[in-house]
Amino acid sequence: MGFVDTVSDGRLELGIGSGYQQFEFERFGVKIEDSGAIYNEFLDILPKGLTQKIVAYDGEHLKLPPSSIAVRCLQDPMPPLWITSGNPVTLGRGVREGHNLFVTALLKGDDAIGELRQRLDKVAGDNGKDLDRDVKFGFLRCAYASDSKAEIDAYLDCALPASHLREPEVPSFAVGRRLHDQGGALGDGPDDGAAAAEPAGGLGQRGSSTRCWRRSASCVRSTSRCRRSWATSIRRRCSGRSSFGARGSSRRSRRNWAATPKPRALPA
Repeated sequence: MGFVDTVSDGRLELGIGSGYQQFEFERFGVKIEDSGAIYNEFLDILPKGLTQKIVAYDGEHLKLPPSSIAVRCLQDPMPPLWITSGNPVTLGRGVREGHNLFVTALLKGDDAIGELRQRLDKVAGDNGKDLDRDVKFGFLRCAYASDSKAEIDAYLDCALPASHLREPEVPSFAVGRRLHDQGGALGDGPDDGAAAAEPAGGLGQRGSSTRCWRRSASCVRSTSRCRRSWATSIRRRCSGRSSFGARGSSRRSRRNWAATPKPRALPA
């Protein structure tokens, strides 16, 4: 981080989050239930590493012997931290410690954005701050911009099923998302049974999973056709040129090059 802040001339802004998808934790051999505790220990270490030359830490999950950091940040005392979470406890710590907040209402509508604003007002107020005056926060909003309605409709047809391709186990995805947003533990929420019973498509309607995967397969086929068409157009455009195109064009190119008069050396 000190290196990035240095080469960017002091423009680093660091965003951190706990993660919420099961596979993220499986790759590191840790339990998703421990995400909040691990996140908080990292949030203990980061400011120390950014502001102190010698850092040591002895936590439940993270242990760091006294270590020196040679490359220091240019920003004083340290680069801004952006806390991304839906958990009011995590956001509250960010407010208390003077960090910035990064939040989202995901794909929900205006009502959800208004509710999010109310939650942020409460988080700031519970920690003795005014949201507008004392807290800098960023808002992530998913969008797709185009002048063509047909293009937008085609994108929407593919976006929903594609979003489910990234996480095959939708129930664990939903539970992980709740852990991230509420800071709870598995089994402590009323929606666990509903999440486990939800069909694999995650759309909450019988048969919607099948439609979802059919659309996904259609999108994949469309992508494959697009790649094939692109490759065909490249071959057509390049046929007859020296380095691509029809077989033998490379040999013809070499013969033409050999027959081309070469510039003579200038007299000394």
